[in-house]
Order: sequence, then C-alpha cells, then structure tokens
Amino acid sequence: TVGLFVSLMPVKTWTQAAVVPLALSVCVSMHTFADTIREAFPVNAYLTVVDACLLAALVALSRHRWWSDIMAIVLFVFAALSVESGLLVWVVLVAAFAAGGRGVSRVGLGLATACLAAYFVARFGVLHVAAPTLIERSSGFGLQILEPDQLMARFGANPLPFYAYNVLASIGSVLFAEPRAGVFWITAGIRAGKVEPWVILNLVACTSLTVLIVRDIVVRWPHWRRLHFDEGDRLVVIFGALLVANATMNFVYTKDVIMSPTGAFFGLAGFVAVSRAAARVPATCPRDTSAGRDRAHPLCIVYRRAAPACTARLASTTCASRAGIS
Repeated sequence: TVGLFVSLMPVKTWTQAAVVPLALSVCVSMHTFADTIREAFPVNAYLTVVDACLLAALVALSRHRWWSDIMAIVLFVFAALSVESGLLVWVVLVAAFAAGGRGVSRVGLGLATACLAAYFVARFGVLHVAAPTLIERSSGFGLQILEPDQLMARFGANPLPFYAYNVLASIGSVLFAEPRAGVFWITAGIRAGKVEPWVILNLVACTSLTVLIVRDIVVRWPHWRRLHFDEGDRLVVIFGALLVANATMNFVYTKDVIMSPTGAFFGLAGFVAVSRAAARVPATCPRDTSAGRDRAHPLCIVYRRAAPACTARLASTTCASRAGIS
C-alpha cells in the first residue's frame, strides 16, 4: 500500500519531496485506513480494494503499454469479486481517463464498463442479491447508534432522508473527520461534558487539509475549464470522483472502513495541494531587516506548517485505537 501510494506522487522538486512525509502520514493515519489493518477476516478485503484502486490509478496515469488494458480489467474483476467497494476501481479508471490519463485505452475502458454492467446483471438479475435493508444492521445517526428496529420505526416508511444523511455523513467523514460512522462525536462529547482530544485533532487536521485542497481547486479551475490537467490535477480529480462514488455506496449504512479508498486519495490530493502552496512561496525572499536574517526557505516553511498536521494525524489515530473507536 505504501509503495503504491508513494509511486503515485509526482515528486520532481525538493519542495514536493518535503511534502511526501505529510501525505504518507495522512494516508496511514486516516481513521478510514485504521480498520483495514485491524480487519478480522481471513482475507483483508478492504485493504485489497485500497491497493487495487491505487494500482489502477498507477496504470491509468502511466504510459500505455500492451498489457495496460488487461491489467485494468483483471484489477476490476478481482476487486469487484472481493467486496462491493471493489467497483470503485472502475471509478478510478473513468476519472483518470476524463482527466487526460491515457494509460488505459478507450477499448480497455469500454471492456471494464462491460464488466461493470455484467456485475449488476449477475447480481440483481440472475442471483437476485438486493442491497441491504434497514433491518439488517445498526447504523449511526446524529448523536447515537440506532439499532435495526429503531431504524425501521423512524425511517421504515420513507428511508430516503436516512440514505441522504448517510451519503453526506460519509463525505464529511473524509473531509472533516466528522461524523464518524454516522455519529457526531464532538457534539455528543460536548453534550456529555467530555470531548476526547483525539477527536479535536482529527477534526483540525482533516479540515485544514480540505481547505488547502479546495483552495488548490479554485486556483486551478480556469485550467480545468479548458480541460488542461497536469499530473497533480488528475490525482485531485480521481479523489473527487471517488469521494462522491464511495459515499454513495454508503447510502444504506455508514462505515468508516468502506471509505478507505477515498481516504488514501485524500492524502494524494493533499500532497498536490500542499506542494503547490509551498511552490507559490518565492524561492528567494527579501531580507527580514527586523530580525537581521533571511526569511525561511520554502522547504522550511513546508515542514514548519506541515509537521503539526502530521503529528495531529498520527496522535489522533493512536488515541482512537486506544479508545477502541472503529
């Protein structure tokens, strides 16, 4: 996972190299990633999907080779048959192609789409495996976990508001680390008179990175309107597509680990945003006469501002693990 993640980062300058530890810490310390390494199944299905999505992006954003289309299709079929969220491999391939990645050809993308259609026909038309219902499992809502009978009593007649809440909650879970599994832990903690420090760290770290990503999108938007995408833009586009598609998969119930592919690409999008923000700082700054020394080099600025976020991410994950939050 780490090797694939680092391989996707377009590191060409020392400033970008300085941001790699930040991006890597975001990836491995995201609450969406934590459960992938604590999974109790014989096969680590969710981590497998994260790796499949990263590898699919690597293939789609690289130079096209004779085996690229075959690799993309094999990845999709393997991931889709592992767990439902494996369908996100197709989202990665489509988003990469839309942003100018030509590692996978139109033919390969078409075959992957045909495999996606075959999956839905086989599941719903042949095997008659429907989506989960409200009665099957508990789910977070607002400030508490609702049991199946409570969900049926509240949303049985019209589940659409609950489904909409789950999608929005899943998006917020990645961008702001709140709510977690559908529950607003900070609000619940305030009402209970006790807010855990790791919750605040999580919120601050994720929100700060989200602000930088949004700022980068605003700056690059004129280029996007002309369909001009560079290497960094493609990673951000894939992240945005995954965020929406992955959250939609959570419409029946929310679960942090299902958002793990998006969490990984959140780190990649953060790498792009932070490295660009650092690159906008002039390499040579005027002398600070009041202090009697030159201002800090951009590399120092990156580390000085990124280090607290790295520490917050890692510390919050450690605290959450000790608290038994999944």
